[in-house]
Amino acid sequence: MRNRSIDYLRGRAAHERRELELQPQMAEVGARSDPWRQVSLSLERSAVMEALSSIPPEQRQAVELAYFGGYSHREIADMTRVPLSTVKGRMRLALEKLSSYLQGRGLVDV
Repeated sequence: MRNRSIDYLRGRAAHERRELELQPQMAEVGARSDPWRQVSLSLERSAVMEALSSIPPEQRQAVELAYFGGYSHREIADMTRVPLSTVKGRMRLALEKLSSYLQGRGLVDV
């Protein structure tokens, strides 16, 4: 029921604002002709997907709604019916874990 409610709210929100659709290949024009750049982007995408799958579902949901869905913390709190402070905490923990995961693989410099 929770997932259906979220899907309903996502659909409604799509009509209220125009969401940005992520391009599967966000490469520069010159990168299309560079196979090594394509390999690098593919490996980075795979690492990000692995990192997302390594965090708890509640944290992953918050990150996906914020970064891929374009929702604010307040909207996420309303959609998931959790306090705003909980959403912010989940986001903070998730981003810390994602950063640590990607740093461990040499993909993020801090």
